[in-house]
Amino acid sequence: MASVENLVIESITFKNSRAVRIWQAITTVTFIVAAVVTALLIWQVLKDNKQCTSKQNDNEKNGGILTSASKTDPPKVFIPCARQPSPLPLPDSIPGNLTRALDKIKDLVESAVNQTAQLPAISLNLFYQDRVLLSEHFGSKTYRTENMPNEKTVYRIGSITKLFVVLMVYKFYEDGLIDSLDDPLSKYYPDFHIQNPFTARNITIRQIASQMSGLPREAPCFYTCANATTQNQLEALKNRSLVLPPGTMPSYSNVGYTLLARLLSEKLLNNQTFEEWVTQHILQPLNMTKSGFNITQDLLENLAYPHHPNGTRMSFMDIYWLAPTGQMYSTSEDMVKLGMMFIQPSKQTLFLPGSLWEMMYPMSIAPDGVTLWGSPWEMEFQENYLVRSKGGAIDSYVTSFAVVPELQVGMSLMISSKDFLLRRPRNWDIFNILLPALNETLIELEDLSQFPIDSEPYIGNYTLTRTDPLARTQQTTFAQVVGKKNFLEVSYYFDTKLKQFEAHYIGKRLIFQARFTKPSFSCRRKRLGQFEDLHFLPFNEDDLSPGFELPGSLLTASRVQP
Repeated sequence: MASVENLVIESITFKNSRAVRIWQAITTVTFIVAAVVTALLIWQVLKDNKQCTSKQNDNEKNGGILTSASKTDPPKVFIPCARQPSPLPLPDSIPGNLTRALDKIKDLVESAVNQTAQLPAISLNLFYQDRVLLSEHFGSKTYRTENMPNEKTVYRIGSITKLFVVLMVYKFYEDGLIDSLDDPLSKYYPDFHIQNPFTARNITIRQIASQMSGLPREAPCFYTCANATTQNQLEALKNRSLVLPPGTMPSYSNVGYTLLARLLSEKLLNNQTFEEWVTQHILQPLNMTKSGFNITQDLLENLAYPHHPNGTRMSFMDIYWLAPTGQMYSTSEDMVKLGMMFIQPSKQTLFLPGSLWEMMYPMSIAPDGVTLWGSPWEMEFQENYLVRSKGGAIDSYVTSFAVVPELQVGMSLMISSKDFLLRRPRNWDIFNILLPALNETLIELEDLSQFPIDSEPYIGNYTLTRTDPLARTQQTTFAQVVGKKNFLEVSYYFDTKLKQFEAHYIGKRLIFQARFTKPSFSCRRKRLGQFEDLHFLPFNEDDLSPGFELPGSLLTASRVQP
């Protein structure tokens, strides 16, 4: 007979045995789950690493490098700064790749003409430095006739007229008629007033010129301004309000450019209208003989007419008081003359080069990162270049004018009757073809170019001394200057590290530009002081420079005598 103690012990033993089995099962399951999770984690890491390596290889093929600040950060793509070659003169015979690009552009624009109606008339000019690369004309000046346009055919250019308003503003500033572009317009025309619910400050000349004023788009008279005067328009504007805080965001304003032209010309010119000033100070000096404001009878002989969608001719709209915002006409030949002034600011004489450059600076960048606004340009980054363009539209005309001064290239595209376009050729279509081909051509020419002066006086071995800017201690080493095709290469060692920079000729035989840039540098780094001034010493009796200085790096060198 079992004792009470034995019964208790057997019960406890049974319970403990079952608990152990339960914990063993839990432990086993936990181990299996942990093993599976670990295996999945390893698989995912290997997969991600493979994808990252693949992306890195692809990116390196395209000239970029994947970088990451830490192991947990997402990989970032490093993009080297694109090479922008010097705008060298093209050979008389345009190189093949550029010729193919021009042919492609020609076909693109020609395909926009409705051959049944033989409309619209289209004139396209592409120009580089002082020469026209492409001058082509398509369609007809009139409905269903073989009446092709040419370089002297007249088109209305609409809002491209605004360029002349801004040119007038900058000329007034150069001549001292305006103290500052950041002066309020009311300083020169006290009767000008519009309600400003955003700030207590008056809008400035620069803000109006760069589309950053916050003014409404249209004037009180809208487009029917036959009986409008400066006084009645100013009176009506007193009851209007700005639509945006000045200086914060671009907002296109036709009335803004009209106010600049009308108010400043009335107060600062001696009985001369804006139209008369533009003719005398811009059109005549540039020999733009077929450009102006009012289409006269003699222009009708070679005019590309506007048309309604049914083919009937459209009458010309006269916007009267609003003329500074879009009344002008021109020809493709004349637009090239205007464009050449913008693409080579240092070669023209009408304006200070700095004025034209400032006029082409962006004043605002859109959230997309590629669209910018200026005075009065609508800009866009295309193929590593900032294209400054201005479009125009009036009646059935559509025009586009664009320049890239860094590459010294520009475009004029004039269209007479937009409703007949099979497809609308736009400046970005054209520049997406032109810019890569021209850039490649210029790189090839630059690589083949020779050093512009005799390089022998600079080539040789030098003793190089570097001064530490903080400790003021000095280190001495040896440097070698060798001649490359179109620059001098300077090499030396400090702390067992090879250092090199390029010396480029910039117009004087003793002053060079030193470039420490490398192909792998980012655009940010290239602009953080990677260019310096390099000074060679005057030549000795052997017609050799006895040394050079690089003040920005505290480097001085003395020629080692052979």
